[in-house]
Amino acid sequence: MAVPPRRRLGRATALARFIDPAGPGDQGELTSLSLVPVPPEGSAASPRWIRTPAGWRSEVRVPFPEGPMHAHLLIRTPPPPILATRTLLLAALQLGILALLWVAGRAFAGLPSHGVAERGWIHTFRGRLTLALFGFFLLPTLVFSATAYRALSREVVRTAEALASRSLEQAVDEGPEVPVATLGEHVRADLLLYRRGVLAEAASPEVIDLGLYPTWLPRNMFLAFRSGETLDTVEQRRLGGQPYLLAYHQRGPNAVLAAPVPLVSGDTARRQRDLADVVLLAALLGAALSFALSLLVGRALSAPIDRLSLAAAAVGAGDLEVRLPEERPDEFGGLYRSFNRMVQRLRRARSAEVRTARVLAWGEMARQVAHEIKNPLTPIKLSVQHLRRAYRDGRPDYGDILDRNVEGVLREIDQLSEIARAFARFGTPAEAAGPLEPVDLAPVLADTLALYRGGEDGIRYRLELPADTPSVQARTGELKEVLINLLENSRAALDGSGEIAIRATRMEPDWMHLEVSDTGTGIPPDALPHIFEPQFSTRTSGTGLGLAIVRRLVEGWGGEIHAESEPGVGTMMRLRLRVAPTPEQA
Repeated sequence: MAVPPRRRLGRATALARFIDPAGPGDQGELTSLSLVPVPPEGSAASPRWIRTPAGWRSEVRVPFPEGPMHAHLLIRTPPPPILATRTLLLAALQLGILALLWVAGRAFAGLPSHGVAERGWIHTFRGRLTLALFGFFLLPTLVFSATAYRALSREVVRTAEALASRSLEQAVDEGPEVPVATLGEHVRADLLLYRRGVLAEAASPEVIDLGLYPTWLPRNMFLAFRSGETLDTVEQRRLGGQPYLLAYHQRGPNAVLAAPVPLVSGDTARRQRDLADVVLLAALLGAALSFALSLLVGRALSAPIDRLSLAAAAVGAGDLEVRLPEERPDEFGGLYRSFNRMVQRLRRARSAEVRTARVLAWGEMARQVAHEIKNPLTPIKLSVQHLRRAYRDGRPDYGDILDRNVEGVLREIDQLSEIARAFARFGTPAEAAGPLEPVDLAPVLADTLALYRGGEDGIRYRLELPADTPSVQARTGELKEVLINLLENSRAALDGSGEIAIRATRMEPDWMHLEVSDTGTGIPPDALPHIFEPQFSTRTSGTGLGLAIVRRLVEGWGGEIHAESEPGVGTMMRLRLRVAPTPEQA
């Protein structure tokens, strides 16, 4: 048995709607097939596709039992605006998927997240303002989109109602004697006929046997048709789990003709899908526009506050030359003017404070200098008075008295010179000594210890210096001065017996650690934090500037100095000096 080619692309029976609701229907489909009889030589045997305004059309000759036919197959494509809409939606979906994959990949790789919540932006005033504006702009967009979709969806349903009602009117106009099956073929619709409110006939009789459509008319509708209150009406109900639109039209005294139209397939569903795509794109564009507007407006509104915050931070950091523009006509202009006046008052107050501090510093320095000079002057005065009295008395041992007093005077003069040198050294800026230079620690440490090892004070000196010790960034003379200051403090703490050790280690690639330790009496814990302050000393003699000068010199090289001490055990001065670059690195 030979099976001829298909003559139509629609459903073969009404049951197909319930088996496959989203499948091809009878009207408004994306594809349509038409057959035209042609002579045997009138058409090509291979299909030929032609672009038309409605879509793509194919023409081909198809043999049928009654003779060859010219088959026209039309595949409808959405209009260009719908195609553009779906292209943009697809691009947005791909971007969203790529963003999710990127975030998931970073999380899987254990990389730190840089979301707005992690950066703290969402907790700032600008972030909260931007989010509030985004919600303010987005809410009307979503409401408008939802309202527009509902309104247009109702319009699509009303269009379906009009088409169904027109099909019924055409069927009724053909007369009551025409069978329902014939009417269904003429108007290309599934028709139902109710007699006295009961389903009596259908274009596809099998739907009656299977009970797929309502067997009875609704009571209120039946009474309305029977009383003549209405001639046609529509309703929506679910049939086979799918939404349907049923249009009714009276056909004689006791007959009502009905046309069920599915809302999930056919032209109605296609229009709703197109409408949903357009509304979704509009909502996405509205959301993107809302976010962009919220960013711009949030930035514009928070910019004056950001400027004020930056200016306040600069003032807090000590910059009193900050000035905000006062030309703004809004409230921020008044705030800026008040801020500028505040900064101006702070500038005047700082100038007065600096002048007062300078006067106080000079007074304190003069007091300290006078106090330090006064101590040596007293023995000098007493020695001169002793010499004058011995001379007047004609003492026979005047020569011995002269020698002792002259030695004392010279000793006090040397002390005055040391005081003057210390104060001058402390007041000299580090930059005045010239640029830093690579200093080899080995000869400097050896020469400095040689000055002390020759003495007979009973103190042992130990040097631990690796053979590959690199040079450090410093100045040779200043480094010797630092070592002598530290060694003198250690000798004074030992009181004639004990050990002083100098140890150099490289514990970091770019830093050398130089330790000067002793086994002396140590420093009390309450005095340890103050030992680098000027005029502070744990001894009764000295200027109290030694360790202050040491710290100033070490920090001038870019290094650090720290003290560790335990009473009764000893003290360690730890210097951290930067390694000098090699000629290759320079």
